[in-house]
Amino acid sequence: MVVISYLESFADLDTGARVFYRCWKPQKPRITIVGIHGYTAHSGFYMHVGSALASYGFAVCMPDVRGHGRTTASESARGYVDPFNYFLMDLESFSKHVLKELGVERLVLLGHSMGGFSSALLRG
Repeated sequence: MVVISYLESFADLDTGARVFYRCWKPQKPRITIVGIHGYTAHSGFYMHVGSALASYGFAVCMPDVRGHGRTTASESARGYVDPFNYFLMDLESFSKHVLKELGVERLVLLGHSMGGFSSALLRG
């Protein structure tokens, strides 16, 4: 049986954004995954994904991107960011946060919909 710890917290990113995130972490993770949700979604939509991946030995951390979920963008409407590049800068900064917090050397990005687009642009 895999013992999984679950965490909900906020991260203050280098970009100035404060993002809410969730992490699922087994005792000895095989690899660390940063998950990025799609437009109008939030990390809570992926509770089953984080739990399932963690049960197979993968650590998963997923933020609510700007304007989504518990992360708010007080300067704009929900879901809106100007420019789109802010999503990418936040993703890169959050990835660095995860590397530091979990004490790992590398991670994998896993994006769905707009999150997949952001992941591809960042690592492309």
